[in-house]
Amino acid sequence: VTSFSYQNVGFQANVRALIIGDDTVKLSADIEDAALYNPADIDRKPGAATAPVVTSFSQTISDAIIRKGSPLTTTVVDDPKGQSMYILVGAEIQR
Repeated sequence: VTSFSYQNVGFQANVRALIIGDDTVKLSADIEDAALYNPADIDRKPGAATAPVVTSFSQTISDAIIRKGSPLTTTVVDDPKGQSMYILVGAEIQR
């Protein structure tokens, strides 16, 4: 019997921003990211697992103060392939 499980993958961000000064924003956000990778890409030994693996993380940012020209880096994550992923949040007020 073959069975399948559905898993959402991708990036989602729900962001709330409030202008609190000429070049300043107060930001809150809920962030989720999920991705698939093949474990055989990491562990190439005979008999290594071959089923796809889902990696995911979520983060809540509460009331971060962001100024124009001074971005905020959050959520630095090293994935199983040795690559780093991060979120860089910047603000620019357009009138």
